[in-house]
Amino acid sequence: IIYFIALAIYGFAEIGFQRKYSRQKSKKPDAGLALIIIPFYAALYLAPLEYYFLKPTLHTTTIIVGYIVLLTGVFIRFSGLLALQHNFSMAIECKDETMLVTTGIYKYIRHPLYLATIILASSGCLIFSSVFCWLFFVVTIYGIVLRINKEEEFLLKQFPAYNAYCQRSKRLIPLVY
Repeated sequence: IIYFIALAIYGFAEIGFQRKYSRQKSKKPDAGLALIIIPFYAALYLAPLEYYFLKPTLHTTTIIVGYIVLLTGVFIRFSGLLALQHNFSMAIECKDETMLVTTGIYKYIRHPLYLATIILASSGCLIFSSVFCWLFFVVTIYGIVLRINKEEEFLLKQFPAYNAYCQRSKRLIPLVY
């Protein structure tokens, strides 16, 4: 129950945040986004189902780590959204007033929202000791890597300063990648 309450709070906060900061209507997100969203939600919501039907052995340590991971993912997600504010879009696009954001969490990593998605997707796998969840987790990462490549190609064309920004920041993991 705590897991679903946490996901509900996160979901409603995300919707509220996006409504607050969305100035312009974005164009329709590309189909590649489905390769992230579908396995991401499958990882989050099928893990409890697997637990309910297959009854894997739960370990207190992985449950605690899973909730810490969940909270970390939410924190990173909202840090990224706060830094982006009106620049956020689900589509790969530049709106009229879009600026290149290189402050806040974006000072260290170029794609904190994708990092948060990866972290959040792993939380259910840990909390519920889910085996099948990890399959969806891997597909989520695959979708994110494809999306990052496409997004960075677009940003290099849109913002002359993006190349220099790439030289001083990492894609997903500070100091590593």
